[in-house]
Amino acid sequence: MFSFIESSNNQKLMLEYEKYQDLQAKTQKTQEEYERQITELENQKEEEVSKKRTEYTSQLEKIKNDLILVSFFILYIRTLLRLKIVLKRFSYIRR
Repeated sequence: MFSFIESSNNQKLMLEYEKYQDLQAKTQKTQEEYERQITELENQKEEEVSKKRTEYTSQLEKIKNDLILVSFFILYIRTLLRLKIVLKRFSYIRR
């Protein structure tokens, strides 16, 4: 009788151990899947940050070039206005 109880307990123990192993395997698989998803999201985030950095750098470069161009035209217009004043004075003096 003792061996029957022992055998029954061993079978129950084996079943519980198999359940435990299945649960461990599922846990491991789930953890690996989460880690894969985290890595994938981190890579996507890095790609997006890099893409946005490139876009903003390009926009800043365009703004910089536009400002340089505007500054050049302002200087050009000021020079033309000064030249007009000088020419007006010169023509006034010649009269």
